[in-house]
Amino acid sequence: MKGVKIGFPAAALVCYLTLFAITDQYFREARITIQAPLPAVVQRVALGFLRHLGAELLYVKAAVFLGAHPDLRPKEEESAEALRQNFDVLTELYPEFKDGYYLAQSSLAHISPEYAGHAITLLDRGVAAYPDDLILPFFQGFNHYYYRDEASHAAEIFAELAKHPEAPSWLGHLAAVLSARDGELYAGLLSLQVMHATEEDEYSKARYARDIEIFKQAIGIQEATKAYAQKYGQPPRHLNDLVPEYFSRLPDIGSEFELLWIPPRLRLLRPLK
Repeated sequence: MKGVKIGFPAAALVCYLTLFAITDQYFREARITIQAPLPAVVQRVALGFLRHLGAELLYVKAAVFLGAHPDLRPKEEESAEALRQNFDVLTELYPEFKDGYYLAQSSLAHISPEYAGHAITLLDRGVAAYPDDLILPFFQGFNHYYYRDEASHAAEIFAELAKHPEAPSWLGHLAAVLSARDGELYAGLLSLQVMHATEEDEYSKARYARDIEIFKQAIGIQEATKAYAQKYGQPPRHLNDLVPEYFSRLPDIGSEFELLWIPPRLRLLRPLK
């Protein structure tokens, strides 16, 4: 009886499935952690032609970690750096693996302005790999504006994207609104609505939905300040001056944001943690 020969692709698939099964079983039975991987240069040499497989395994590891119940994994800030390093190696090993950028965006950018910057840097690889893609650079612009308070950088990115022949018309509008003195809240709402529409992760989608409602409330306050200025010839000195004529009490925007009123400009800022 002749031995059965297994081709290279089949062997790689068997290796992949075996490692996935071991990883899945481990994460079902133990408290979930994530550790920094070996540097990409080491993995590239060790894996050779299997570097794409190595990147996909890092993706699976990150996805399983992020999909675990919060009680079974460390606090977000405790695992952030290891998670960032996993995405860094993943995208260096396999720059064309688009799902890696989507997962990095949804899991890193909201942690802090620093990690939003890391997400922007990771996305540079995706933008280089997919020069005609509109979503990846949009993520970068969103991170500049929404997480890093860098409206001018965001406006530049959106204005450049608007030149693409397949760009939707609202991209140019978004760039113009961001450049306007009192347009940041409207730009924030529009970009949040786009992120909500494109997000597949339910947790991130719910977070965007909550923020959309907060921005709508802030825009309502901004419109009230304009009405006050038109009626009295000057903007209110304090937002409480809008009570009770325009509001029975100021809308509650929760603890994720703070209102900054420097007449005539109203801004939503994330409080320092």
